[in-house]
Amino acid sequence: MNPDRVFRWLMLVFLVVAIAGLANDFFPKMFPAIVNGHPMSEVIASLVTAGAAVAAALTAYFGLTTWKKERDADFAKALAAEMYRYRQSLHAIRLPFLTSTDLDFFEEKKVPDQIDRKVRLYRWRRSREVLNDVNALLAEAELRWPSDIANAFEPVKKIEREFTNDVTRYGVLEKRHGALCDMQRSGQISDEQWNKEFDKDAGERLELEGKLNDSFNDDDAFRNRIDAAFVPMKALLRTKI
Repeated sequence: MNPDRVFRWLMLVFLVVAIAGLANDFFPKMFPAIVNGHPMSEVIASLVTAGAAVAAALTAYFGLTTWKKERDADFAKALAAEMYRYRQSLHAIRLPFLTSTDLDFFEEKKVPDQIDRKVRLYRWRRSREVLNDVNALLAEAELRWPSDIANAFEPVKKIEREFTNDVTRYGVLEKRHGALCDMQRSGQISDEQWNKEFDKDAGERLELEGKLNDSFNDDDAFRNRIDAAFVPMKALLRTKI
């Protein structure tokens, strides 16, 4: 049953009863059945009082419901903004070029010779900071919409776990490759040994590089998967705003 429709009908009944009561007071000769002293007048008075109480209660109820909806809408907007920040931070991990933020960080840490080797791990850590902000809001969202939020966020959790595994593994391979190059330059291993060791990880490194580098094409598979993972959350929050 639509609560707004019930409220309108009750207000209409209350208005009719109130009009009848006024008619009894000002025009008793026109309404002989409800003149003063007639039992019907007491019934009308009781109905007017009860109607006023019901109207006040309904007004309070619908006012509280409206306030809750507005609070939910404000919260949903805040969560949507953090979800957008997090999605952009995941895309930033795959940028195939260094940003000013990357350069500032590595200049501050004084590790310019390790930029290529460290940049994705650094970006991933930044995305985790944004995720912490998202998780703080999700804790409240579970209280507001317990049956919806977990299912909506699950695809994002899956893509985050995949990202974590890929970035971590790629970091291991990059560190191994860097150490191998250092050994070759220092003469600790021959070119033949270097080629043999390089070939062990070459296929996996190439695959991960392709996955962790955004091609900026419309058919970039991993970028599209990231966007798709956020669709359920967007759909849920749209219903709350």
